[in-house]
Amino acid sequence: MLVSVFTPSHNPIYLIRAYESLLSQTYKNFEWVILLNNGAEAPPICDDRVKFYTAPVGTPPYVGALKSIAVEHCCGEILLELDHDDTLEPTAIEKVVDAFNESDEIGFVYSNTIHKKEDHFSEEFGWKYRPYDKEWEEHISFPPTAESVSRIWFAPNHLRAFRRNYYYQVGGYNKEMRVLDDLDLMCKLFQICKFKHIDEGLYKYFIHGDNTYILHNSEIQCNVYRIYDEYIESLAETQARRNGLRLIELGGRFSAKQGYETVDLLDADIITDLNNDFPFDDSSVGVIRAYDIFEHLRDPIHTMKEVYRVLAPGGILFCQVPSTDGRGAFQDPTHVSFWNENSFLYYTDRNKAKYIDTPVRFQALRIYTTEKDAEHVCWTIAHLISLKNGYRPCGLINI
Repeated sequence: MLVSVFTPSHNPIYLIRAYESLLSQTYKNFEWVILLNNGAEAPPICDDRVKFYTAPVGTPPYVGALKSIAVEHCCGEILLELDHDDTLEPTAIEKVVDAFNESDEIGFVYSNTIHKKEDHFSEEFGWKYRPYDKEWEEHISFPPTAESVSRIWFAPNHLRAFRRNYYYQVGGYNKEMRVLDDLDLMCKLFQICKFKHIDEGLYKYFIHGDNTYILHNSEIQCNVYRIYDEYIESLAETQARRNGLRLIELGGRFSAKQGYETVDLLDADIITDLNNDFPFDDSSVGVIRAYDIFEHLRDPIHTMKEVYRVLAPGGILFCQVPSTDGRGAFQDPTHVSFWNENSFLYYTDRNKAKYIDTPVRFQALRIYTTEKDAEHVCWTIAHLISLKNGYRPCGLINI
């Protein structure tokens, strides 16, 4: 199996170090495709496996475009991304090939990353570590779940490798993305193939001040949730189906999403009054969509207890409810309960949860309120993940 390692480079001073790490590989059937850009010139490397190309004139200086062009020159079945300033551990390519050989359904493989000890992230966010040597430590990547893949801070990290056929099936890198091209690609791949985490440090990440995430950090922070919002429901649905869990739309007789079982007083797959106990077994549901329904249910605590009861550990609630910050919460005479962002603190924040004393425990993946529309109506959007049975997602837990 031929593995194509690919590397765009605008500054070739780092390439010799990366090349030395490739020379040490225990797996020898690989090529290294280097796409020079921004006037970079090839360093003195004489090796038939190393192939230099130059980005065409007019190529936008976007990482997505450069990686996409580099991949077009690759011949291998497996594509492995290597930043020009980083290195691979000696068994990296061998371990990647072994992982892909486990199943044709595995389309994406990633490892743990080795960082300098001063790059230690807070363990409050779920990070775990192993010692490596006096200067470096191994950052243990999070499992491949909808909530980790959807946010770059916790997404599968280097090394990252994928099958060529799956890469082209999802359309490859977005050439118009200067940053977060990798997040976009992972979100697309997660929906069509299985991810495999190699629980070993196989990639050494060097920080020197010229890294993409440092130079474009503000742009990354501004765009993470744009990509999250685009993909999170589809990722959660994919995960639920793979785990044999149900997709439920509460109050879904109007504009229900395809693929969900609808639950309503009439004209639904399941006819029931949601003011009573929900007609689902404990932990049997992977995703609940509740769009413009909670305000029609009398008892918020009962509603949230039932949502929590039927969701599996790691199951996700996607809720949209008219906020009391606008007129929508009060204008409809059929509304019997009233919500805003703070309403969800009683199920996600221990400082508020103590006042209602329920077993409900969620992590807030995302909570925000939309802008008011022409009728001065706004909605609170809440994405909550169930912490039942000790489930520990990535990110800060406040309850």
